[in-house]
Amino acid sequence: MGRTTFRPALGMAAAFLFTIGLNPHPSVAAPIPANVQFTQLATERADADIRARIESEDLFVPLVGSDVAERARRKFLGTTGWSCLAPHFANRGPVQIELSADVAGNRYFLGVDLGVDLGGGKLRHALKTAFVQDLVLDELEAELGAAYEPLLNQAVDELDGRRVKPCAPTVKARGQTRINSQGVTWEGSYEGEAQLALDDAGAFSGSMPLAYTWSPIVVSAPGAGTMMCTVSGTSQSTADVAGAFDEDDGALKFTRLAPGGVSGTLTSTCVYDGESVTASGVVPSVPRTDAAGQADLRIALEDGAQRTWDVPSGDPGISLQFTLQLRYDDAEAPAVSEVPGLNEPGLAEVEGQPDGWS
Repeated sequence: MGRTTFRPALGMAAAFLFTIGLNPHPSVAAPIPANVQFTQLATERADADIRARIESEDLFVPLVGSDVAERARRKFLGTTGWSCLAPHFANRGPVQIELSADVAGNRYFLGVDLGVDLGGGKLRHALKTAFVQDLVLDELEAELGAAYEPLLNQAVDELDGRRVKPCAPTVKARGQTRINSQGVTWEGSYEGEAQLALDDAGAFSGSMPLAYTWSPIVVSAPGAGTMMCTVSGTSQSTADVAGAFDEDDGALKFTRLAPGGVSGTLTSTCVYDGESVTASGVVPSVPRTDAAGQADLRIALEDGAQRTWDVPSGDPGISLQFTLQLRYDDAEAPAVSEVPGLNEPGLAEVEGQPDGWS
């Protein structure tokens, strides 16, 4: 009797442990925007021919800015955890590339302040500065872009070395089922997490390891009494995951999140009418079902974000709940030293400034 009664109960519990029926919601992948802009620009003290060239062509804004954006794009594509960023001049986004320039005579004091807003109060910065001089006037746009490039690269490398990776958030998923229906009382859940890797189109795909837990199954039948079964066996599985960044709301949209469920043989020890019976059974085969539909699975791309969905089951005695959490696992940010403004007193004391700068 233990084997006969156990199998339908186990089948019902196993089916609901990892089944959430859903409908797809379309989403278009998009890279995450990064903004390039000049926040400080002083050319009043430049040599006359340099100033004339700068002003006649609006050289810094937008020409040099656009050149730096293209150089940033190449750097991001070659840096793990940064390739989903799409830098543009005069853009908006969680990554800010703030450029500065102060020109005096034929000398240029350049700065790059790279800021990454990971959300949840995590603001990360890296500031790099340098002096260049004697640039070729006819090639000024390209030479300035080339001068900014190593500063940008150093800023990216510094943040990357602190494990700041805006394209690699960690997502944790949890599904929970409670059953009190048709004489069966049971609770089961799965939980897993994975670090996503958004590509240059803002999309991601892969697998997430899962761990399942479940309570004893209690089966009650009128006139037959109550049986309690504890179940042991394989509790590990994986989930297929896929999705993309949605530029409309700045969230990660999951287009697939399909748990595989437990598999193999489970062993139950059931107690009925004072007697203990042990039985084994193969977990019923249940196809992967995609938890990316009926509840539109999207979560803000920011540290500490969390969303929970209650999923209709069609049975008042069965509750299904699904939760997503997102975080960024970067290192603690070191203190950022203050650097004087380009035209403020104290600039002459910045390390590396040529003698006689005024």
